[in-house]
Amino acid sequence: MKSAKKPKSILIKNADWLVTMDRQRRILHHSSVYCEGPKIIEIDSKRKKADKIIDAEGMVVLPGFINTHHHLFQTLFRGVDRLKKQPIIPWVRTIAELVRGLDYEAAYTAALTGLAELVLSGCTTCNDFPYFYPEGKNDLFDATVRAAKKIGIRFHPVRGYMEKTSKGIFPDFMTQKREKILSESERVIDQYHDAGNFSMCQVGLGPCGYYSTSPKLFKEICQLARRKKVRLHTHFAETPGEKISILQSAGCLGEDVWLAHVVYVTPRDIDILAKTKTNVCYCPICNMAKKKVAPIIQMAKKKIRIGIGVDGSASNDSSNLLIEGRIAGRLQGLNREITNVSYLRATQILEMLTLGGASCLGRLKFLGSIETGKAADLVLINVSNKLECAGAHNPLEAIFHTGLTRVDHVIVNGKLLVENGNLTTYDLAKLVNNQNSISRKLAKEAEKNLGVSLILDWTPLLKFDN
Repeated sequence: MKSAKKPKSILIKNADWLVTMDRQRRILHHSSVYCEGPKIIEIDSKRKKADKIIDAEGMVVLPGFINTHHHLFQTLFRGVDRLKKQPIIPWVRTIAELVRGLDYEAAYTAALTGLAELVLSGCTTCNDFPYFYPEGKNDLFDATVRAAKKIGIRFHPVRGYMEKTSKGIFPDFMTQKREKILSESERVIDQYHDAGNFSMCQVGLGPCGYYSTSPKLFKEICQLARRKKVRLHTHFAETPGEKISILQSAGCLGEDVWLAHVVYVTPRDIDILAKTKTNVCYCPICNMAKKKVAPIIQMAKKKIRIGIGVDGSASNDSSNLLIEGRIAGRLQGLNREITNVSYLRATQILEMLTLGGASCLGRLKFLGSIETGKAADLVLINVSNKLECAGAHNPLEAIFHTGLTRVDHVIVNGKLLVENGNLTTYDLAKLVNNQNSISRKLAKEAEKNLGVSLILDWTPLLKFDN
């Protein structure tokens, strides 16, 4: 009788800093971690052999970063000026024409692009929140799942929607009827959701926002999510005047819910979020386009758990968690008159990127820290050979406050996705070429339908005589 095949093993040895993020927040020096298959077997391991050995001398080893809010399809629309800080009606018209031609291959390529960039910046788990299915192209959701599997990242897609109603501001071809939304929501859960401990794909549900759904359907989606035991996600308080009472009425608050943005909230709103143990996703670069910054310090004081999200190209043309983490820390200085906090320390940023993100996605038991039995999702950064980190007295502060954009090694579920700064699962030159080709085609069609150019004209700031 043949014995079961032993899972492939990875030994990370001699790490200068091993930042566990365990209950005691231990940081081990000149330490090792040993993994077999999808999980961590030993911390501070004395083993000498493994299928793959990484010498981490000069490196910081961290738990994998978790991105809790994104719209991957929008990577096709980077740098489109008509999507930046526009009034809602011209923004809607522009995005509608850009996504009109979106198909399976375009969605697949866009997702590959965003996920590859995320992984190279240390992301091991990612949410995606597609909410447009133009002309009923429901397989756009399937395309993103396939892309995540190809890249090798742990994936948490949310089947979003915009309901077809008489009061909607989006054109009909971007919206769907209640029956189709419900049936597709159930389909993708049944087809893709894996509730297992080391699951690589878990599905969530939720409307783009409560403004894009009828109260009846909103409540039905929340009930469906609870019946299927999946999580709920939506945008909230991204603009002034949004009412938390509508989320309460629908049942879209609780430990199994995480809300993106949460910028324009009152002290009473924060109290309700804290009482219901609802999770929050902080999108700092998106905040920079607003007139206000999410009150992260105030929420944290109420014991609300907070993750970080890069959001999509309507507000952020980068899918990079190192950049997002740096901005997350610095941006809180705009609230310092209230909080007396001018910036967040690297440890606070790291908590949001790891444990906070794991809480948003309901995965704290197996993600977010380097502990025996948890998922082998690890990030290695060599701070000893990088110009940005030269002269830094604290390697963690160097990582999140000096301008790093890439990591050295990324392990997800025990598999090496990034080695020596290079993605191992996809040809990036081929990907960039495909993405550019599709993006230009969609933009060209949109320009024809809009009757305007999407290429930014020269917009002067300074006046010169020459």
